[in-house]
Amino acid sequence: MSEEQEGPRGTLSGIFIAILAAFLSGMFFALFTYMAYTHKKFIGAPQLVVLQVAAVIVAVGVTQFLYRQIQGNRLQYRQAFFGGWMSSLILGIFVAFYYNLFSKKTGIALPAGSFARVLILYNLLGLIISLILAFVFKKND
Repeated sequence: MSEEQEGPRGTLSGIFIAILAAFLSGMFFALFTYMAYTHKKFIGAPQLVVLQVAAVIVAVGVTQFLYRQIQGNRLQYRQAFFGGWMSSLILGIFVAFYYNLFSKKTGIALPAGSFARVLILYNLLGLIISLILAFVFKKND
């Protein structure tokens, strides 16, 4: 490739970045909830909302930041928006899977339709947060 046709540098690209960011954020979420459970602390609805929003912000922010760094400090709004949204959806899948494992370990029954509810929640949060953070991280030269 010539210097006029600069593409993404390195081996990280698209879906791998979204999966990596969602995995890191999912591990943050799982670690936090598991530590609260082992220390016999109850996570109420307000704390859970803050934790979920923080996890989505981390996933979307890391995705958009890595996209920008890989592309030589350039990022289009469209790419930032869709990449962040995709990472929040992948995070939703990871969190739903974690809830399934956690409920089996603790014996707490999950309500019917919990997988769909988690995906819808993370879809909506990811959409809104990705819209906002795409404005922050976009940069066209």
